[in-house]
Amino acid sequence: MADYTQAQMDFGATLCTRAKPACILCPLQTSCIAHAQGLVESLPTPKPSKTLPEREATALLLEDAQGRILLLKRPPTGIWASLWTLPQAETDSQMRQWFADNIAGDYDNSKELPPIVHTFSHYRLHLQPLHVRKVALHARVGDNDSLRWVAASELPSLGLPAPIRKLLERHPAH
Repeated sequence: MADYTQAQMDFGATLCTRAKPACILCPLQTSCIAHAQGLVESLPTPKPSKTLPEREATALLLEDAQGRILLLKRPPTGIWASLWTLPQAETDSQMRQWFADNIAGDYDNSKELPPIVHTFSHYRLHLQPLHVRKVALHARVGDNDSLRWVAASELPSLGLPAPIRKLLERHPAH
């Protein structure tokens, strides 16, 4: 039985391939239903793509008076592990709370930027960036190991997730 299985796999890898089957050389051509019905080009059918769960989140593109951008270091595990990114939350109320705890500024003065859709292997993220200018960290927070102001000139040297890097390139500091 193992020899039969191996023979089928070899047959599929050499003659009856998905992209360009060598029907002219195939010893089974006369009994092949796909060949007889003219379906060689359409078989096998592609595997249906799985539907990915959709998630939504809000991100803050915060600028201080000097035009520096506030970045947050992600935890060492999980999505975008150890990369610098924008502060992010799954709900507006969570984002508002984070803002109130860390930032001196007016959250309601934020401007919506074009949404970002990024597909991970196991879900699709719809990220709504909000841009707030001329804000500051609360004095008790200050720059620390996981939160810091970054000048635009420093961005190329930092590890940033690709969609965040694209967003920052599209919306340079003012």
